[in-house]
Amino acid sequence: MCHTGHNIPAARKRGRRDSTRGKTTPSFPNCELAREILETLDLPLETGEESCDTSWAASALRRVPWNMANLNLFDHYALRARLQPALITLLPLALGVFAWSEPGARWMTTLWTVLGTSGATYLVAIIARNRGKAIEGGLWDSWGGSPTTQLLRHSGSANPILREFWHDSLAKFLKRPLPSAGEEIADPKAADAVYGAVTRLLINERRDTKKHPLVYKENVNYGFSRNLFAMRPIGIAVSTAGLVASAAASRYAPTSSGEIQILPYVSSAACLLLLLCWLFVVRADWVKVAAVAYAERLLESSGKQAAKRRTAEQRGTPPVNDAADPH
Repeated sequence: MCHTGHNIPAARKRGRRDSTRGKTTPSFPNCELAREILETLDLPLETGEESCDTSWAASALRRVPWNMANLNLFDHYALRARLQPALITLLPLALGVFAWSEPGARWMTTLWTVLGTSGATYLVAIIARNRGKAIEGGLWDSWGGSPTTQLLRHSGSANPILREFWHDSLAKFLKRPLPSAGEEIADPKAADAVYGAVTRLLINERRDTKKHPLVYKENVNYGFSRNLFAMRPIGIAVSTAGLVASAAASRYAPTSSGEIQILPYVSSAACLLLLLCWLFVVRADWVKVAAVAYAERLLESSGKQAAKRRTAEQRGTPPVNDAADPH
């Protein structure tokens, strides 16, 4: 069950008594939803909102900062690496709808408010995350292994001095030596299994974002890039649809004033730009840049821990364990 930081109560019985005004609220579902949201977010009723009908609900929901209620679902990582890729993917769809709407249309505000408070953004964030995890293995295979494994291999392209340093640091962390060059040649799969295991253990030991801010920053960048790439097929389709809808709106969308609306043209340009980004920027090699940067920061953190342990041993004090609880 999702937790938004506000405990939204169950819908009241229709025809309930309004204690603040002494009036009976008519039974309108939209009105009930609006009252629940306003009360949950501690937003008082404004003058003139004592009546309860569809127009009142639309007016009231316009005042709701839906992002405040909805974004409490997400920590920083989920917001940047999961939600934002999903919203970028769906942005052309919103632009296409906006292109057909006159400026200030109330139903548009109500629609996005209801979608935001209903948990729709949480759903698309989970979809982006799951798609990202699903393609991760295939990406690593196409690269020749996970980035950390490639950096730790004796046959890899990493700087040999840094690789030796990482091996020494991780051997102390793992409390067993990592495969030598000869062992790696004799059984590469077994060597890769050791590299993969020590990487997973190191990731669990680096979950404290305050103590390892650089590792966390690159992890967010990699998660964003991977999940956005996972949404690429959907993004291309949605951007194309948004472009067609926006272009059609520039010619056929009705306007009350008869004047030319600039919004369809702006929407068309934005959808075209997003489509070009999906086609030429969001690619596997683009994700690999972020993945390698994260792998490097992660392995560098093992050296810092080893240095702390050596200092503690020289001083005759027990080493400080800065591991965060896995979550």
